[in-house]
Amino acid sequence: MKTKKSKITKKATKVKKPKVKKPRAKRAKKKTAALAPPVAIAVALQLNAEGRWPPNDVTKIMSTDYRYDQFTIVNFLKAVQIRLLQGIPSYTFTFDAAFVVQALQYSVGALINAIAARTH
Repeated sequence: MKTKKSKITKKATKVKKPKVKKPRAKRAKKKTAALAPPVAIAVALQLNAEGRWPPNDVTKIMSTDYRYDQFTIVNFLKAVQIRLLQGIPSYTFTFDAAFVVQALQYSVGALINAIAARTH
């Protein structure tokens, strides 16, 4: 004699896996890459306005090669901030005292990437 086994549907036993979101770093990287051209233009225009470019060289260091100090780099960053705000579309760039100290050690290319990461 056969015994009847209870039927269990696949839906009842199937466990749904939670959806995993992509890491934030990848999203931020795409955003930073999209913002790099407007930031690069703002930085280049400011370096030109201050008479430090030409010759254009993104490998030069802000403190040693361009002779910025903790006071003049703040003025430079504020000018870049204004250029980004006045652009179409407008971008907001924020910085703090820790960023100012770091900016002195950056090359122009690294500074562009650091500004792009703080721009929205």
